[in-house]
Amino acid sequence: MRITIFTKIVLMVLFILVPLFSIYSYSTWNNERVIEKEITASKLQNVSFFKQQMETTLEQLQLSAITMTRDPDVRRLNYLHLLETPFDRMQLVNSIRDKLTLYVSASNWDHEMVVFSTENRTAVSAGEPFAYPFDANRFLSQQAGTSWSYVMPEDRNQISGNDFVSYVGDTYTRSGEADASKIAVQIRLSDKDLIAMLEQYKSGGKGEAVLYHPDFAPLTPRSSDPLFVASLTEQLHKLSLGAKGTYNLNVAGKDFLVNYVKSEQLGWYVVDSLPLNETFASIVRNQHIFFLTVVVMLVICTIAAYVLYRQIQVPIGELLRGVQSIKRGEYGKRIRSKPANEFRLLNSRFNEMTEQIQQLIERVFAEQIQAREALLKQLQSQINPHFLYNCLFFMKNMAKMRKSDAVEAMALNLGEYFRYTTRVDQSAPLRDEIELLHNYLTIQQLRMPRLHYRLDIPDDMLPVVMPRLVIQPLVENAVKHGLERKAAGGVIRISGSVEGDFFRIQVEDDGYGMTEESMSDMRRRLASAESPERGYGLWNVHQRLQHRFGSGSGLDFASSELGGLTVILSWRRSAAALPGGLDNASHVDRR
Repeated sequence: MRITIFTKIVLMVLFILVPLFSIYSYSTWNNERVIEKEITASKLQNVSFFKQQMETTLEQLQLSAITMTRDPDVRRLNYLHLLETPFDRMQLVNSIRDKLTLYVSASNWDHEMVVFSTENRTAVSAGEPFAYPFDANRFLSQQAGTSWSYVMPEDRNQISGNDFVSYVGDTYTRSGEADASKIAVQIRLSDKDLIAMLEQYKSGGKGEAVLYHPDFAPLTPRSSDPLFVASLTEQLHKLSLGAKGTYNLNVAGKDFLVNYVKSEQLGWYVVDSLPLNETFASIVRNQHIFFLTVVVMLVICTIAAYVLYRQIQVPIGELLRGVQSIKRGEYGKRIRSKPANEFRLLNSRFNEMTEQIQQLIERVFAEQIQAREALLKQLQSQINPHFLYNCLFFMKNMAKMRKSDAVEAMALNLGEYFRYTTRVDQSAPLRDEIELLHNYLTIQQLRMPRLHYRLDIPDDMLPVVMPRLVIQPLVENAVKHGLERKAAGGVIRISGSVEGDFFRIQVEDDGYGMTEESMSDMRRRLASAESPERGYGLWNVHQRLQHRFGSGSGLDFASSELGGLTVILSWRRSAAALPGGLDNASHVDRR
């Protein structure tokens, strides 16, 4: 394929700009990687510091609990039942409660401490009286593993709310028996304190911070987006998380830098997410400036090439469009532009060529129209003698039988028929065609008194102009092939209707009808361009309608409700002359 001058100019500009664009893109990509690495290290350090602060506070709470287990009054709780008077027992309990209140108020976190005596099954708390049930299994599991456990709502028979719980004993068991510790202190910390820490950590920053555990719902600040947290949690479930790490995740349709650190005391992960699109907004802004610069350079280069383009590429394009128009059959296409160069001569020669082609095609088309008109005249001339022969043969038979009334009626109706057929014009209103059918069927009734017919045509169809002698051959076939062989006589019904863009005339009889195979064979013969040896009259009518009204017009066949055959004659309304509209419908009924 030959490369045009304009294409060469464009390629040259691209050869200059593509390397520049590639270098800048690589530089931008490298800068993004460096910045992302620095941000990752910084955010991971922040998350680790937050985790350290949280664990320091938890250790302080546990240290307070350990101190309580060593308090002399707390140790005396094991011997509460040995005190002599109720007053002494109440005084000991109040002393322990005051100390618990002091330890609880010394911390900024909202928590509660409960002292359990496994010796006499007694519990003392700083607040409301606390039922004894001591979770020995949870106590032993914490001595062997993490220091804190998360209590869900289903455990409210022991603790109310979603809390983190830790147990501290006065001795540490190795045998795995619950009674190895005589005194145990329970620390109950509400998850709201951790959520408050997350809110403080998140304030002023971008993204979301959550506490995540694979087995529990995440703890999030109140301002967090629930849909985002749900999507982030779903992504984290799919990962195998270590002690700490970083992932680039697509959360809720956006890219996020996710850093996490595991708290060994809680067994939960502190997760921080940072939206990358907001982080790299300045870099994207610089990219847009660069792209705008590239666009400006392209515009300048385009303007520089515009003059050359107008002188060469535009005239070539007009010639190509002209050739394509000729290919589509638009032979009236002319090129109007007259550039002041060699293309002016080319355009002139192109216009002369298309004019000669158009004249030649119009001449051939006119010859085809003349040939079609000659064919129509020939077809009509073949119909007239055919009908005349049948009528004369009938009159001959009637004369031999000396039925003068029948001969007279035949002569009158035949005279009316010839008065109609000897007219010069090729078309007539449907009203005249119906009168012709009345004449024809009157003649057939003279031959066969058992014949009955009904004309059911809307009055508003009567003025419709159509080709002459197209309905009579259908009626003649109905009489000849449908009813003549019936000894009991028969009925012919001729009706008219308007369906969409088509006028329709239906000729029905109660004769023997046709099978589906026979009707399919008849349709095939009607569609043939060559006249068949049989069924010439129907083929003649079908061809006339096809030539006159185009596709969709012609004859079709169907089974009749009367029991015989229905021949449907159709022609387009858009191609027919309409002296009047089709607004009302009445009927003409002659027997």
